[in-house]
Amino acid sequence: MAKVVLEKIEKVFARTGNSHNTRYNKILDAIDLTVEEGEFLVLVGPSGCGKSTLLRLIAGLDKPSAGQILIGDRLANNLSPRERQVAMVFQSYALYPHLNVYNNIAFGLRRLSQSGYFWRFNNKQRLDIDQQIHAVASMLQIEPLLNRKPAQLSGGQKQRVALARAISHSPQVFLLDEPLSNLDAQLRGETRSQIVNLQKKLGVTTIYVTHDQVEAMTMGNRIAVLNSGVLQQVDSPLKIYNNPVNRSVAEFIGSPMMNFITIDIQGDLHAVNRSFNIKLPESWKSNLDSFQGSKATLGIRSEDLWIDPTGGDIKVQIENIELLGADAFLFVRLLGENDVVWQVRTTLGNLFNTGDIIWVNIVRERIHLFDLRTAQTLVKKQKY
Repeated sequence: MAKVVLEKIEKVFARTGNSHNTRYNKILDAIDLTVEEGEFLVLVGPSGCGKSTLLRLIAGLDKPSAGQILIGDRLANNLSPRERQVAMVFQSYALYPHLNVYNNIAFGLRRLSQSGYFWRFNNKQRLDIDQQIHAVASMLQIEPLLNRKPAQLSGGQKQRVALARAISHSPQVFLLDEPLSNLDAQLRGETRSQIVNLQKKLGVTTIYVTHDQVEAMTMGNRIAVLNSGVLQQVDSPLKIYNNPVNRSVAEFIGSPMMNFITIDIQGDLHAVNRSFNIKLPESWKSNLDSFQGSKATLGIRSEDLWIDPTGGDIKVQIENIELLGADAFLFVRLLGENDVVWQVRTTLGNLFNTGDIIWVNIVRERIHLFDLRTAQTLVKKQKY
């Protein structure tokens, strides 16, 4: 395993045009990121933010326009993918359809052996290719499938074969680009658990790209959030969830998305708009002194709203109800704000009907406030 250090990484692509009017798109902008040895880092962000591009740069499939990539103690910018000792698993399984599972796994090992870049399966003993294949297949529980061709495998089995092929030559860094997106919900859950357990067992430095909120929150030691090619925040899943540094992180992390509305911050620490007037916690006074009389964006998650039949902070009308068994999501329109629809998570969904008017309360300490101009967080919650 090896540490991965990215220093001021930029990637620029030339847009299609004539030679006299070439335009450029900056996909990644000054990315500084360190992934420690043995760490499982999840890289998330909206489509087109540069996640897969960053992974390809680390793998050596593309070259950065600027900056340095260090893998272990080596500068990797000019190293070939093979020399980097990096393994990558793609969204598509990329298995050879004419080869059985055994030979799909063996293909890369044979080439490495022939080229002189064959390294050990572990640090204690050098295994031959056959032993190595069976060791990895046993680890991923695909030994009974070694004689089958890809067309005879389910989606989950194909993904395990792709994982086996990637880890068979003991890479220093393991890169996974949305590897579970083609699987159904049950298989995603099973394979997600297998990947986490496998990474813990091998201790390989792992960078995992996903847009799935469950994967982001449950798999990694840390999450790195990208938006428009800029690294927004790197922290533990719970810290990012509870203390997003800006609105873009708050919007992307969490399912369903955080509810937002524009408010005025009045001098007596009240958040006011046409739908409600809420007293903010006194402990926030020092953070908000310079914003008194200004507008800001209020954010609140669906689980931090609760229904009160006797009255509350906000009067809303139910537009839709999604029953999820024990829980339900109420889509509610704020009365006085015709264009604002929030989601409320509750266990009382079966007690209401579309069109009902109800009262909703906000958990004060769980409110998020963002600067309307910069979108930066105004109050950091120390307790989380």
